[in-house]
Amino acid sequence: SAQIHLELNQIDKALNDGLKAEQLGSKDPNLYILLAECNLEKNDKVAADNYLFKVKSIAPHLSEIPYLEGLRLLQVGD
Repeated sequence: SAQIHLELNQIDKALNDGLKAEQLGSKDPNLYILLAECNLEKNDKVAADNYLFKVKSIAPHLSEIPYLEGLRLLQVGD
């Protein structure tokens, strides 16, 4: 699964699995969290911002959001 790949630091596999799930119509907020995190790991800030926006619009209460926003802010200087 995408989450397992992410935890094993297999970012490309996690991203590919997550994108497949999204293409199949999944709108799970945890999927958007995973995709945002994968894109942050790959330094793709535009894609990460897109997924952060999506998850905040459907599940603003998720505890992972502030963590990912913090990671994103740390990358601003990169």
